Amino acid sequence: DLELCRKRESHWRYKGTNYIYSGLANDLDDEPKQVLAGTSSDKNFTGVIKDFGDAVEYCSLRCMALISIETEGEWEFIKSKMQEVDVPFIWTSGHKCDKRVSKTCYTNAAIQPRIINGWFWSGSGARIPPTNEIPPGWSKSPWGTTGIYTKVNQQRDPNAPPVPQPDNAEEELGLLKKEEESCLALATNLWQPETVWNDIACYHEKPWICEDNDELMKLAGIGK
Repeated sequence: DLELCRKRESHWRYKGTNYIYSGLANDLDDEPKQVLAGTSSDKNFTGVIKDFGDAVEYCSLRCMALISIETEGEWEFIKSKMQEVDVPFIWTSGHKCDKRVSKTCYTNAAIQPRIINGWFWSGSGARIPPTNEIPPGWSKSPWGTTGIYTKVNQQRDPNAPPVPQPDNAEEELGLLKKEEESCLALATNLWQPETVWNDIACYHEKPWICEDNDELMKLAGIGK
């Protein structure tokens, strides 16, 4: 939508890129608000939340995409902003190669096992490094070190080792809708106090952050 692209908001800037945070978006003022558990027991988040697909659409209509966090510098910037606005979850464009992407996701040897090698940034098209390694040039892994898989295992055996993210727990443990956890959200104080990367089924509804998408902006004939 050319008009939405030209009039898109900008709540933050990092290295020349504009960002929209859904919790600050004026054009969402009239949409229904919902409550999510906050980043501590005495806080809740109230705002507009969408599933992954609807968040993608919101961004693309504004010549933007859900965030692709390809450098540790941008990761530190986004973490600081999440803490600033005290939001417990954020959709990113991170996605695992699955049935929604292509049937070849299950046969392409280069991305097996998918939970380790099958992740990519749908916003930029860039591959996400193997999830069991520290990304090249980063000081530490951004993925969470524990999750519900750990909690379930330790109920049976208190000495069971933690299972790091991504763990595809909803599908593997038969929880909720039992769907594959194919989307990447940023989570604060979910299974650990820090803000970390967490795999989650794409139907869940969360706040989101968009960033400028150069390809869409070029098609629309507008600049940053």
